[in-house]
Amino acid sequence: MSNAPSLTRGGIIFPIENNQHIVGLYGFSKDCPPDNESAFFAFAKSLRTNTIYNAIKDAQPVTEIKRFIKNESQFLQYNKMKNWPKGFIVVGDSIASFNPIYGQGITCIVLAMEKLKTQLNSRSTLDSQDCKFIQSKLCNNYRLAWMISQNEDLRWPETSGMKTDIVTKMLHKFSDMVARASTKDSTVTYAYYFVLHMTKSPVILLRPDILLRILIYGSKST
Repeated sequence: MSNAPSLTRGGIIFPIENNQHIVGLYGFSKDCPPDNESAFFAFAKSLRTNTIYNAIKDAQPVTEIKRFIKNESQFLQYNKMKNWPKGFIVVGDSIASFNPIYGQGITCIVLAMEKLKTQLNSRSTLDSQDCKFIQSKLCNNYRLAWMISQNEDLRWPETSGMKTDIVTKMLHKFSDMVARASTKDSTVTYAYYFVLHMTKSPVILLRPDILLRILIYGSKST
């Protein structure tokens, strides 16, 4: 995992079909992973541990290295428009496009499509007010992921377009405690994963038994 503002690099490795693994390296603040093999391995070796490097150094690559660079995030709140066209609804990345490192974009789209299906099945016609109401529902679907992505991106001094206020700084401190506690307590770990993967509300982290574990295991002195 990366760690703002000093450690800009991180990586992931996941098992997939046919006894293969997919490997991804990422970097913040223009510290982009390279797309040639030797430099890719060097980048992997520069991470805080050699776990990923050791796993891939003797592996046989199946595909070429693919590189993706994203410099911006946006959340377009169409539901705030006064006039909305009849029979027109915006979905997917056209509503919100945020940092792919957090892996929530596809989840947001799936949840939005489920909500859209429910709304369409309950109506026989779609006038402009119906579409505006549905659009509002879809936009609200992205707020949690946007909040998580936005707050984390604001940790990096190079992030522009928004300012870090006192509430955001408090959220950063709590998020740091959750992250530290999740390395030491499996109950916090799974609760943290539920929130990141959007299967449960962040309120679960405030449940008394989990919050106590966060306070115990999340302090810097433990």
